[in-house]
Amino acid sequence: MTLIQIIDGLPYVPATLVINGITLQFEKMLLDTGSAGTLFDTDTLENVGVYIELTDYLARIIGIGGEESVAEKQADRVQVGDLIAAPFTIEVGKLYKRYALEGIIGLDFLLQTGAIIDFKALEIRRG
Repeated sequence: MTLIQIIDGLPYVPATLVINGITLQFEKMLLDTGSAGTLFDTDTLENVGVYIELTDYLARIIGIGGEESVAEKQADRVQVGDLIAAPFTIEVGKLYKRYALEGIIGLDFLLQTGAIIDFKALEIRRG
């Protein structure tokens, strides 16, 4: 079980990303059931040596910031509390900076882990 924080009217959760053996902790991941994919910021990953490569699949997504290109990369693990998706395909791209979010936990992660989102208790947990 992980607590959901409501900040400026939006739900955020902490998450862990393990990619290429590197573990990254995030405190403000937007919990977004309207996002098909789980997205991490290009700049954050480049700061730890994870780059978009020619072998990555490129896709176009449409969201609040407009249309963007993202790369799909294989992560070792994405974790939100006791919800774990491993291995897991993430999207890497530029984040819309209007909100101070560190990434997006999307529907792909929520479905794969069988997440239950309880807005009355403000928590996300396994089903």
